[in-house]
Amino acid sequence: RPPPPSSSSSLPPTTHAAMPQRHTTAADGGGTSPPTAAPVAVAPVAPGGLLATTRRRWRHRALVIWIALVSISRDVPAANAQLQDLYAEPFGLEASAEVPFFLSFTTGAHPAYGQADPDDGSNRMMISIQMTVYCRPEIEPCYYVELGENGNCRKVLEAPGLPHIKKCVKGPFGIMTLELRGTLQRNTQYNLVVLGTLPPAGKRIQTLVVRTVAALPYIDITDLVSLEEKTITFDPEYVTMAATTKQVTGFELVTPVSTDQSVKLQEYIFRLSGSEMPFSDGDQIKIFSAPFIFDDEGLSFGGSCPGFDVSGFASPLRDCTCEVEALPAVDARVGYNVATLTFGPLATLAEEPQYFRIALNTPKHMGSFGIWYVASKDTYVLSDNPVFNKVIPAIGPFFVHPIMVSMMSMATPITSYSAYQALNITVYPRVNLLGSTLAPPKVTVISPTFNKITICRNDAPTPDLSFVDPGTTAAFCELLFMDNMNSYAHQSVTIFVGVENSDFPVDAELWRVMVQSGDGNMVAGHSFAGWPVYTPLRDAFIVPLSMEYSQTNELQVFFRPTATTPTEPRMVVAAPEGFIFGEECQFEIILGFPSTGVTCSIPLSEIGRNLFSLRMPMMFVFDAETFYAVSIYPLRNPFPGSHANPLDALPFRLDLLAADGSQILETTSSVPTGPYLRGFGIYPKALYEAAVIPSLRTPNTECEVAIQFRTAMRIAMHGERVLLTAPYGYQWKIGASVYVWAEDRAWPISRISYEASLPPVAKPHNQLEIALISPDVPAGADVQVRGTVFNAPIDAILNEDLRSANVWIVETYQPGAGYLEFQFRHQAAVIPGFDMQAITAGSFTAWLAFSQQTQVPIMVTFRLGTELREKDTGRLMLQFKAPNGFYFPKDCAAHRISPSHLIEDGYARLPQGAIASCYGGGEDPELGRERYAEVHLTTGTELERRVVYSMMVEGVIPDELPNDNTWEIRSFVGPEVVEEELGIPGFRLATEFLSALYHPGTEDTGEDLRVGVADNRAMLSMQPSTAVIAGGELRITAPYRFQFARDCTPYVYGAKHILGSIGDGSNLYSDLPPVTSCIGVRNVVRLTFAEDLDVAIRYTFRIGVLNPLLPHPEDWPFPQNVWRFETFDQAGTPLNAAQVEAFYLWAFARATVEPLVLGAGEETLITVEVEPSLTVPPLGFLRIAAPLGFEIPVPCEGFQRDSFATLAGFVPLPSATTCVRGPEGDHVVKLRLDAFSYLAASLAFRFRLLVRHPPQPTAMRSEGAPWSISSGEVTDLGESFLERNPAVVGYPLHELLKSFVVQPESQRAEVVVPVTFQVSLHDSLGTFEVVTTTEVSFLIIDMPLYFSVPVLPGDGIEPVANTGVMRHCRDFTPLVPPEPEYFPSDADGCYAGNGAQSFRLKLVRNLLVGPDYTFAVGVLHPNITSLVQRQINQVNVWQVRLVRTPNRQDVTYTTQSAQGYRVLPLLQGVRLSSSTRTLSVGASTVVSINFQAVSALVAARGDAFQIAPPPSVRSLSGQANLTSTLCQLWNQGQLEPEANFECLAVGNGLTVRLLAGEG
Repeated sequence: RPPPPSSSSSLPPTTHAAMPQRHTTAADGGGTSPPTAAPVAVAPVAPGGLLATTRRRWRHRALVIWIALVSISRDVPAANAQLQDLYAEPFGLEASAEVPFFLSFTTGAHPAYGQADPDDGSNRMMISIQMTVYCRPEIEPCYYVELGENGNCRKVLEAPGLPHIKKCVKGPFGIMTLELRGTLQRNTQYNLVVLGTLPPAGKRIQTLVVRTVAALPYIDITDLVSLEEKTITFDPEYVTMAATTKQVTGFELVTPVSTDQSVKLQEYIFRLSGSEMPFSDGDQIKIFSAPFIFDDEGLSFGGSCPGFDVSGFASPLRDCTCEVEALPAVDARVGYNVATLTFGPLATLAEEPQYFRIALNTPKHMGSFGIWYVASKDTYVLSDNPVFNKVIPAIGPFFVHPIMVSMMSMATPITSYSAYQALNITVYPRVNLLGSTLAPPKVTVISPTFNKITICRNDAPTPDLSFVDPGTTAAFCELLFMDNMNSYAHQSVTIFVGVENSDFPVDAELWRVMVQSGDGNMVAGHSFAGWPVYTPLRDAFIVPLSMEYSQTNELQVFFRPTATTPTEPRMVVAAPEGFIFGEECQFEIILGFPSTGVTCSIPLSEIGRNLFSLRMPMMFVFDAETFYAVSIYPLRNPFPGSHANPLDALPFRLDLLAADGSQILETTSSVPTGPYLRGFGIYPKALYEAAVIPSLRTPNTECEVAIQFRTAMRIAMHGERVLLTAPYGYQWKIGASVYVWAEDRAWPISRISYEASLPPVAKPHNQLEIALISPDVPAGADVQVRGTVFNAPIDAILNEDLRSANVWIVETYQPGAGYLEFQFRHQAAVIPGFDMQAITAGSFTAWLAFSQQTQVPIMVTFRLGTELREKDTGRLMLQFKAPNGFYFPKDCAAHRISPSHLIEDGYARLPQGAIASCYGGGEDPELGRERYAEVHLTTGTELERRVVYSMMVEGVIPDELPNDNTWEIRSFVGPEVVEEELGIPGFRLATEFLSALYHPGTEDTGEDLRVGVADNRAMLSMQPSTAVIAGGELRITAPYRFQFARDCTPYVYGAKHILGSIGDGSNLYSDLPPVTSCIGVRNVVRLTFAEDLDVAIRYTFRIGVLNPLLPHPEDWPFPQNVWRFETFDQAGTPLNAAQVEAFYLWAFARATVEPLVLGAGEETLITVEVEPSLTVPPLGFLRIAAPLGFEIPVPCEGFQRDSFATLAGFVPLPSATTCVRGPEGDHVVKLRLDAFSYLAASLAFRFRLLVRHPPQPTAMRSEGAPWSISSGEVTDLGESFLERNPAVVGYPLHELLKSFVVQPESQRAEVVVPVTFQVSLHDSLGTFEVVTTTEVSFLIIDMPLYFSVPVLPGDGIEPVANTGVMRHCRDFTPLVPPEPEYFPSDADGCYAGNGAQSFRLKLVRNLLVGPDYTFAVGVLHPNITSLVQRQINQVNVWQVRLVRTPNRQDVTYTTQSAQGYRVLPLLQGVRLSSSTRTLSVGASTVVSINFQAVSALVAARGDAFQIAPPPSVRSLSGQANLTSTLCQLWNQGQLEPEANFECLAVGNGLTVRLLAGEG
């Protein structure tokens, strides 16, 4: 068996020299050493007490241990191969009582020792131990120390290091024999604690005899020849004494009842009680810990009596001192396991219990179920020879939780449903378990909740095994330690367990192993991890490109998930031993995977680079029952000798993981029944280079298809069957011809049987079986199968009746075999299908479906069969053709959003900026062109297949519809190439309501225009122009983001009494008839009535609606006050329609928050724009609330009332606006107006605030928490809100880069300056992957206002992001690293837009942690005016961002900002003139300098200007001469008095400082 994990758990083996002898032998002259067990007369006992000479006899310990280690390492047998170092010491000498003995001996070098025989329960070796007592047989009966118990081993309390004991026998003369199930080791010390019964009082225990004996049958052990033996004489002898009237009678641990491991000096409270006579001066009590003989592992008193204290007890242990010692004495290996309490003259311990506390070190590993012992000594009565003559066990065991160890050994866990597997569990209880049939200790093995144990077996002879509740998930195994089944702390037990997995997926759960004492009061447990149960992938196989040794390979991986995964899953392929993936991973998508956003990596496993991981983009899932396929490479095949097993026996593994990679969702690992991802030589060969080529891609048409593939193995079996499976919805044409060509030769096939039970006659008619007649097609042959199918009416994946993967499957089977049985399949391939080239769904509906003279919105929906992308033929266009009578004006006002088709209902809007123009044919002279509307899409726009798009155009509706009411929609790539088209039934016309109105309400009517109110009762009226028969429907469409209750019947209120009181009486209006149903779905409500709606009645009502929290979108086609009324008859035919302009909510018409930087933990200015709908009066306020975690410092140091954006239409806040802390916390401020200021409605205000970002990035990279902006006024009742936008769109925060440095070469304005940028990554970020992802990545630099990057001329390029046309930067130089192959961008990888305030580097290589990436870009500094300077100073921050760009949207991953530099403006009108026209060298002259200041120079600030002559002038004239002769200042034609300025010679020229005047 394996050794216990900790070698310090028992006394280490030593040579015989390691244990100094306490006793002398007969040969040493210390007494007789009888050769047999007969009693012997020996010399009288010398005076002295127990342990009297302990300290003196245990010296020079360190030297002795060192010698022992040397002996072990060299394994040198002793010269005299006999037992050595015999030692025995009782815990007390109470006559005729049972007391513990400490026994020790060391083996010699007998060859019988150290045998590695298996433990089969048989007797392998024996030890006999005897203690003789002085006896004179002629005058007295002879007594012995009766060690142990016959037929039971429970009296052997401790035996560390000893082999398992099979049986304990107590023979004649007090001899205890231990039959062992293993042999002893050579030159090894063994220690025991054994209970023995002492002889009567006055008897002298003289000798100790220990013998080791071979495992032979015996009646009397003394008849056998010993292997080794030794006898020692005790000097002094142990003399038994009767207990006196003063003795210890009770000892008990009070608290704690148990303790945990490795607690140093934990305090314990004990209780002692004595006899009627109290203890007095000099009396002693010894306390022996249990376990007793472990090397510094048992309970230890720490080398002193730490914490010995009696204070605070009602009955303290009085006048007592404490001392600790070791038995054997002063042995560092055994710890201090004995505490001695010595009483003084004031001691009072008697029958009444007394208390004391002491601190102990608990074991490092071993626990204890042990019984402590205590002994007492009466020095007064036994004054001549005081010994500890009373020994008692403690009341109850002392419990220390062991650090149990459980080791499970098994084959690779089978992780599939209901799988059976076998395991061996080896348990090291780490405590001494003393067997007892009446109350056996137990070791229990409990499986996880959802595992079911089916088998329990213990192959060892002991302990006994009990299998509880077999056949249930509650089953568990129990090992019972009966008589003679001791297990000591160093020993282990092993149990064989058969277990069955759950039939559903579960995470790895814990197995539990518990050890329990016989009385059940002491329990310790240990847990170890089991294995998870995963959902098995239903279909998975691999296709290798090469099957040769040492070749670079490529794998095609096919799989079909059983269940739909969570978002952003991972696919991991684990190659077996010998295969290695290349460091630079690459992949090609074959089927099912998204076209962008997939990233690959090569994670390192324990055996190297054998893993290939594909991570899916955000919001992508692997759908259940859908085939996926991908090629991954490079994979290096093994070379000979790099693998231990045959390659075809080595399994590949495929896992689907959760987003963080910590959870396996589905796997092929250990699936009990196929298909395995087996090695190349076992799996049925996969056909390769397979493809399906259709003749037509139109739905519901007859189509001839060619299925091409290349064989992987020879086909030469007569009757070989080929099964062709098309996607669901396709049907093989019954009776049509089928041809098979191989290597340009037609192969005959047997007659296809068109029986009702066989394909293709059997539903769903998408399978065709053919049988080949005497084929001989070699491996690697090109094969083509041609047949006829009816195309599906819709793509398989869009079929709502039965959704199917769009894949074709080709399989070959041996003749006569059943379908889909893995073992009969020869070759197979899963082939991506073709997409239908047709618009598969669409609709045209009018916002108001009645005839009008002006153009009205018409909503369009469509779903493309194939992706619409630009090609060489030109730009993209959508064309709509209306029926006769409709008219599209020249400006058909296309909009990318349809107000009737919401994202929440599954519709998608056209991409932002997708519409370039809309041209209607209304002014085209060609007849019929007025019915066409052409929507031209912008360059770079892409429309995905299978997505239902919605949009809106405007057209004129005729008075009546034609007979052919069909609309047509076409997609174009260029002006002539039609990609797809579809005819769509048109909508039916309605008539206009006679009247439809909104009536403003008040608080009394229930109208509440605050944001987020749940029951805003809008008051409306309408008069139909067509009667609505009972059962018809009134449909009301509220503005976007308003919401009606699902069951809105309780929220329909009457309004007749309200309007009647303010009009010409109640006769003008009537309430609605009784409502039979009111159903709300988001912003649409449908009402049905029990009675008709009459055309002669004007109905009025109020209806409750939930006001939205979010602001109305700026790009929504309609304003927030537009409602729509419609009525329909019972068949759904439209009757009436009308549009109503109602109310605006009390919310800002505009409310935005924009930051300068996006880094977590950074400080930034935010720009706030608000446009009140209601005027904020004097003393009113604006309340700005950031998300929790943000901080807006107060006082608002960064508060800037004016953004200097008047020209852009923004008004600054009043100058007296103050910024104060809001009551809700440090993320809220109030901007309060004074008594003379107000914020007028419909004016746009822009201001800035300083904000501290929280240190943690936001959870989403593209979304941030919302802000709240509200306005309020002060009334007599306090503050009251006016308008509130509680969900202003926030911004995300990102992790910071390590550094970002911006360094310009010059600060002059109006010039192109090389600016050097330096960027480096933090260790915590790791490598920014570029090579392994299909998403385009950029490094973007955001510049301050008015900065730009000049670009090269040309047509420009369209990047992947929605940034418009961009061109190459004119000046871009990579600097560090200097080698082009290491810089992350190419030399032409810098792009910018004309005049844009940002530029980007397209990344083509990974950004690594460590390098400071440095590059220079030419930046055009702006023309600086005083206004521009103020604007830049407010937002002078540069920012770098690392982004990925999926779906043409930049998603920032990490960022960093840097403070900008000041750009110095150019002084205007600078002229230099001299009073002397012709100057000679060294001549003096008066120089005049004229200039116009850009920014005002003010004397109050001490402003100045400097003039720097050339160095040659300064060197000739001297610095002083610049100011000593003439210095005049002319300001706007007037000479300034000398008192208004001063001239100073400083630095490199002349400084003129203003002192007074206007400046």
